[in-house]
Amino acid sequence: MLMLSSVLVDEATPLHVRNAAGLALKNALTARVRVPQTRPARPYAHIVSRSQESSRQNEMITRWLSLNNETKAKIKQDALMTLGSSNAKAGAFASQVVSAIAAVELPQSHWPELIEILLGFVNNQSNANLRISTLQTIGYICEAIVSVLSHVLGFSALKFIVTRNPRS
Repeated sequence: MLMLSSVLVDEATPLHVRNAAGLALKNALTARVRVPQTRPARPYAHIVSRSQESSRQNEMITRWLSLNNETKAKIKQDALMTLGSSNAKAGAFASQVVSAIAAVELPQSHWPELIEILLGFVNNQSNANLRISTLQTIGYICEAIVSVLSHVLGFSALKFIVTRNPRS
């Protein structure tokens, strides 16, 4: 993972290689079920149960949390630095990595300074790419938090929370 983050942050590395590094980092932290575009020979053979997906996600979380703090800090630093890349697409790759890390760490009460860092980046008037990538990151983090909440609370509880109007 450390090598991947070094590739992601390196401005001299070709964009397609940085993209692959960012995707590999994100995929090392998130378990998403892929639904094939074509119909399988056995109907519903592609469906993975929620418990299988949760088990896989838990393994990925455990793997990340078991890394030493220096390694995690370097990967986070590289991803945050890449948000401000001169190439906007590299910043977009990094936003997925930062949000994947946040989805693992924030529920564990780790990386509490992240939101403050991101808000500081949004207020950076000198780097438009940094501001755009940071706003994308915040959006991805919100999506991840909704996903975590729906897993923990269940869809009906989350729907109640999201649709409830506190002024009524």
